Amino acid sequence: MENLIFLILSVFIIYSLVQISILLRQFLVKEASSVQCFVVVALSGKMEDAEFVARKYLLKYCVSRKTQVILLDMGLENQAKMICERFCRTHSGIMFCSSGQLNSILQAV
Repeated sequence: MENLIFLILSVFIIYSLVQISILLRQFLVKEASSVQCFVVVALSGKMEDAEFVARKYLLKYCVSRKTQVILLDMGLENQAKMICERFCRTHSGIMFCSSGQLNSILQAV
């Protein structure tokens, strides 16, 4: 009876370890082409809350590693542009580009 319990427990532990290793691999190993979806946010004019908007989209869409958020400059004021550029440099999963750069970014994928 003890051997049967030991065997069942051993199989359960091995199965659990395999499942944990599969989950860890999915979260830790990031493949080069893992981005499957782009969210493009067009920004223009005077934005006093530019960092708040960037943070909102980062939190909303970048929970999944398969989504890339692109903040698109469509005529932002210089101060808002600098805020967005600085925010995007310090956070992964979000990038800032001009309308001319967007096409080349999307073609590269």
